[in-house]
Amino acid sequence: MDDVAILIGISVVGLSVDPSIVEDETELLMRTLGVTWRVAEDELGMIRGTYVRLEWLRFLFSNVTGANTKVQIKCAVRAYFLYLVGCTLFSDKSRTRVFVSYVSLFEDLSVVSTYVWGTTTLAYLYRQLGFASRGGVNQIASYLPLLEVLLLC
Repeated sequence: MDDVAILIGISVVGLSVDPSIVEDETELLMRTLGVTWRVAEDELGMIRGTYVRLEWLRFLFSNVTGANTKVQIKCAVRAYFLYLVGCTLFSDKSRTRVFVSYVSLFEDLSVVSTYVWGTTTLAYLYRQLGFASRGGVNQIASYLPLLEVLLLC
């Protein structure tokens, strides 16, 4: 874990990263990202699951500036964090979507820096390596630059 902290510069000590399993993803998106019920339902329906597209997040909040309200800016920050974990630390095999429950980690922006992102990233990588080692699997998800660097150490 010390290697992870040094190599990618994220914390390995702090609060556990545990995205809560949400019964209502639509409500979570409405509360954290400030989207309407219809927008949330349309996005969740498009993927048919508990994911949102990274492209959708980028499109939805790409025009937010300092002139927007504080609430809109906080929603954009949450969307940006969700986007970052979706395309780096906790990417899936498609590299185009992110698990909705991760946004619950960003609901209170004041605690985001206290989570053990490094430890969780390493655990996620090991879990994905386990999945990838099964017969018939030809893809892997996770933050692969970390794997490359760890293999070189």
